[in-house]
Amino acid sequence: MRILTIGVLACGLWSANAVAQEHGEAQAEDQADEHDSESHESDAHDAGDGSGHTGEVEHEAEAHEEAGHTSGHGHHSNHLGIFFGASTQLQYDDTGFTIGLEYERFLGRHFGLGLTVDVNATNLQRHFTASLPFLYHATSGLKLWVAPGLEFGEEEDHDSHEKKNITYFLIQMGMGYSFFFDWFSLTPQFYVDWAGGHWTLVYGVAAGIGF
Repeated sequence: MRILTIGVLACGLWSANAVAQEHGEAQAEDQADEHDSESHESDAHDAGDGSGHTGEVEHEAEAHEEAGHTSGHGHHSNHLGIFFGASTQLQYDDTGFTIGLEYERFLGRHFGLGLTVDVNATNLQRHFTASLPFLYHATSGLKLWVAPGLEFGEEEDHDSHEKKNITYFLIQMGMGYSFFFDWFSLTPQFYVDWAGGHWTLVYGVAAGIGF
């Protein structure tokens, strides 16, 4: 009887120990699964942060590039300037002074539409030109333009020295390079006018402001 009792107790202890071991292994597996899940979530979060940081860097780079393109005309939409220079009529090799006013309205990064008025005075002629330039800003400083317009005033005949009033259709092509100092700019420029069957070279410097 004692032997049977001892045997029953031994079986009970062995069963309890086996159940405890199985329970412990199950808890260990659960903890391992939770640790793996937390590790995956952490990796995903880090990846998300890295992606977000990369997006922010790309956005800042785009903003910097945008600022670089617009800084050419000082973040202004309008430009007003005064031109001082000289003009040479190639037909008679006649040179005099030129003074003018120029206005430009910027149309985005690269384009502009303007209005210019010049007064040209040489030994043989006194005339005014008014033109509407279409401008292309190739870089922040370099600009190119073509402009239809009118030339009118007084012209002296080279042979008879008689003066007459003239009005001609004008085509102007030019280029300039601007140096910016915040809202102020200096632009050496050169352009050629074709009007009345003759060519006139105009060259000088324009001082302008942005607003």
